[in-house]
Amino acid sequence: MKQLALCITCSMVLSVLVGCGTEPTTKANGSSTKPKPNSGAVEEAPKHELPPVETAFASIDEAMLSVRTSIESSHIKQRQAACAWLVSQGEPSRQKIVELVNSEITQQEPSEPWKDEITYRRVLIRVIPKFGLKGEETLRELIEHENTYFSSKAIESLGLVKPPTKTALDTLIELMQDKEADEMARCVAIQSIKQMGPDAMKVQKDLDKLLMGIRNSTEESDRLRDYAASALKEVNLRTSFND
Repeated sequence: MKQLALCITCSMVLSVLVGCGTEPTTKANGSSTKPKPNSGAVEEAPKHELPPVETAFASIDEAMLSVRTSIESSHIKQRQAACAWLVSQGEPSRQKIVELVNSEITQQEPSEPWKDEITYRRVLIRVIPKFGLKGEETLRELIEHENTYFSSKAIESLGLVKPPTKTALDTLIELMQDKEADEMARCVAIQSIKQMGPDAMKVQKDLDKLLMGIRNSTEESDRLRDYAASALKEVNLRTSFND
């Protein structure tokens, strides 16, 4: 986990599943030349519900190409349809996605095509939770990816594993509590736990107490405490600020 202390702040401004927002000028190792936002906020992840599979593709490669072209054209429905079909193909799709994400990006200098490639791979990482336990295992491995754009997306996507598993939650809790990790990585981990909602409490009975510990700690930053407070309200709906 300590490898995640790699300036993940810059990766938070990349777009998530269906929107390609304004991106920073980037380098191949995941660094950014754009100054950090003053707020330092982790963006809220959108709902990640894929539509029913209605579009058929001749192959996994064709569907992945459709995802890529949808990013270039900002065609959200095309992207969602291709992602839904990829999920319907199961393990062969997961393997293809992992192979792509782990392959080298040869473009060394910032350019629009290179940024599209980063966004493309991050969109596919966000599909991985839909592959069940194999998908969860893949995400836990990608957290150690040397490219922080991909590692941060893997942290975020662990919160989309449904239903939440003990191994996924344990991974996020470990990162959340790691005071030597990058602060924004810890914020993303807390945000990911928040996405799990009340189901997370069924897996980790004392999760609310762990979040309270961060929320009430004078040793933690205000930012981290705010994220913990926000997550606490989602995972334990009975919690009030008087607790």
